[in-house]
Amino acid sequence: MVNNEFKPNQVTVDVVIRSLCSVKRVDYVVLLVMEFSLKHSKPDIFTYNFLVKSLCKSRILNSVYSFIDEMKNIFNIKPDLITCTILIDNVCNAKNICEADRLVGMLKKCGLKPDAFMYDTIMKGYCTLSKGIQAFRIYK
Repeated sequence: MVNNEFKPNQVTVDVVIRSLCSVKRVDYVVLLVMEFSLKHSKPDIFTYNFLVKSLCKSRILNSVYSFIDEMKNIFNIKPDLITCTILIDNVCNAKNICEADRLVGMLKKCGLKPDAFMYDTIMKGYCTLSKGIQAFRIYK
């Protein structure tokens, strides 16, 4: 596209990201997103969240956090409530409920308010660890 003087836009960026993630080329996608964001078009929040979810499946958590920080600091793409729910679901699935609690605490500092989906995700994490009392505390 670029060689034929067609400038990639958010739609083409989304298609490329989703296609490459579906064939597990996530490392290449990260490089491509950085290049597209610098030269052409930043991903929209839907594409960004899709990429974060794909990264959670294939990378360690610190690497995902680094990507999120880079996107925020360099391209001003900030995580939203859905991004945080994706992260919380990932750490709950890894049975790291302490990290989920830390992420919820960070939400409040960022001015985001947890919604029903996030609470459900956290309660599921507690239930997975057989901590029903804590899940009930979240429910209240």
